[in-house]
Amino acid sequence: MEQLGSEQTNALIRKSWNKLREDEDRLSANSRNSSLSPSSDFPAAKDERKKINTLTAEIRWALSLAIRNKKD
Repeated sequence: MEQLGSEQTNALIRKSWNKLREDEDRLSANSRNSSLSPSSDFPAAKDERKKINTLTAEIRWALSLAIRNKKD
């Protein structure tokens, strides 16, 4: 195996690190943070999105009640 100098070693480490980051970014992409369609999400991501949507609806409902009660 060929011995690498310190500059070559650093360049290889940087290249490998950048490739790892690109792969991590690609694997973590979903319809919320990319141009992918929601149908491409994993089931766990869909479940999480449903939980967030439900929570958002509950918060909006509670706020509308609070505003209505404040007006009365």
